[in-house]
Amino acid sequence: VAPGGPAESAGLHLGDVILGLDGVEVSGGRSLARALRARFGAPVSLEIWRTGAPASLTITPEERA
Repeated sequence: VAPGGPAESAGLHLGDVILGLDGVEVSGGRSLARALRARFGAPVSLEIWRTGAPASLTITPEERA
């Protein structure tokens, strides 16, 4: 979770486990990165597992400089 980045702004914490994006399961870092790149600039729902319970956050992916 990069300081000042979209993940931090959305409330993602170190240790959160990302389960899916807009209701679609992601199987690892590469599939998550691919899914996020396809949605740059648009808000998406991020399904996570945090401290033993499911949660949902809204994040707007941004292209890195």
